[in-house]
Amino acid sequence: MSVASSSMRTRLRTLILASLSTVAVCVPLAAQADSLRLGTTYVLFHDHNTDLTQTSGNPANATPAGLNTHVQPLATLLLTYSIDFTDHLSAEIVAGIPPHFRAKGVGPTTVDGVRRYDGETLLTGTAITPTAFLEYKFFKPGDIRPYLGLGVNYTRFVKTKMTDAGALVSGGGTRVDLSSSKGLAYVAGLEMPIARDMSLAFSVSRFKLITDVRTETDGQLIRRSHQDLGPTLYSLTAGYDF
Repeated sequence: MSVASSSMRTRLRTLILASLSTVAVCVPLAAQADSLRLGTTYVLFHDHNTDLTQTSGNPANATPAGLNTHVQPLATLLLTYSIDFTDHLSAEIVAGIPPHFRAKGVGPTTVDGVRRYDGETLLTGTAITPTAFLEYKFFKPGDIRPYLGLGVNYTRFVKTKMTDAGALVSGGGTRVDLSSSKGLAYVAGLEMPIARDMSLAFSVSRFKLITDVRTETDGQLIRRSHQDLGPTLYSLTAGYDF
């Protein structure tokens, strides 16, 4: 290693340490505690969707009027990691097992005189939804503590596909794509200590989840829908401080 590169690395280390010292002076940190939480979450969707509308293809294969979908409630395992900056301020990253979702058809429209999609699962997929919060906890450590948080969510849909019922109502083999989404997230919760370095927490959170759905049947018939899914998550977790 050259003397120049060694000197450069020394100066870089000095700069980083000086920066951290400045932060320590400006923000009165408590004894930092990392927390790992594991639990479950139940998700309800409050859909506000436009009907699937045909945008190209043979008019003879017109999309049935009123064709729409509703994402079904689901449950999945939840994993969070947080670090305390002060006795009251913390950051939390929420992840877990990406949930597999199902969307059922809704509406009164019939196809060839038969209601083929109302209540049937038309499409499925998996949602990857990492979320980060900055949270404020009330009262002092060791008490039962309510907390509020504001953050951001990013959602990406993978492994999306039409079911046989979805292909039937679409008129043939159909590919479906959902655009990714990002937006603000909110959380309100209650944390309760149960033992030394262990606690239970219940929270209700919500984030903005808007996606554009595009289906393509037999490579030519294209339909689109704009969907505001409005998920609300009810979560129960057990945590360990270390």
